Amino acid sequence: MRPLPVPTDSGARAVAVAVALALCAAPAAAGIVDDDPPGRSFTPSTIRAAGDGALSYRTSNRERNVVTIRPSGDGGLVLRDSVPVIAVHGPCANVTFTEVRCPAAAKVRRVRVRMGARDRLRCSASAVVCDERRSAPATAT
Repeated sequence: MRPLPVPTDSGARAVAVAVALALCAAPAAAGIVDDDPPGRSFTPSTIRAAGDGALSYRTSNRERNVVTIRPSGDGGLVLRDSVPVIAVHGPCANVTFTEVRCPAAAKVRRVRVRMGARDRLRCSASAVVCDERRSAPATAT
């Protein structure tokens, strides 16, 4: 395997340095923050039927989540996250990668949200109780 050529003129070298810095900064600029200690696996955002009219929503552990819970026009419930909701179990279904709708027939009365320390929750569904539980920020040992 041959090494990559190094630019010889100062203009090309400056462009190469700028591109390298932009690539390193891209995850932070996108809001992707790794709060987990080394070796901990990725956990996607998931929503599950918890029984008795309750849903359990757990935010992903690698991104800063902004979760909004609001009523839908048909009497159901809409849960939207700033990052994809990867796994859906129960009466709700993905409408988009970041939005889940629960039908009125699901009779959701409570949403239990487990969030990271940097996540945000906005709950405007007045007929639904939103329980928020935050985890402490992880520290590397």
